[in-house]
Amino acid sequence: MIRRDAPSASLLSQLPWLLDANSWALAPETGKHVPISGTLVLVFVFLAAFIIYYFLNWKWLAAIWLVR
Repeated sequence: MIRRDAPSASLLSQLPWLLDANSWALAPETGKHVPISGTLVLVFVFLAAFIIYYFLNWKWLAAIWLVR
């Protein structure tokens, strides 16, 4: 269903910097990089914790469950 009360201007016309590639990242010739956000760090911390937990559980279950 189409909303009749929505503004007619699109998001790109309201925020023209979305189309400007230079505003998204720094130029390569400056030698600087965009810092890693805290969200990405948390994702990799929880991913590593999950992988360690998963394989430790396999090791513990393999030691307890004797399959003959």
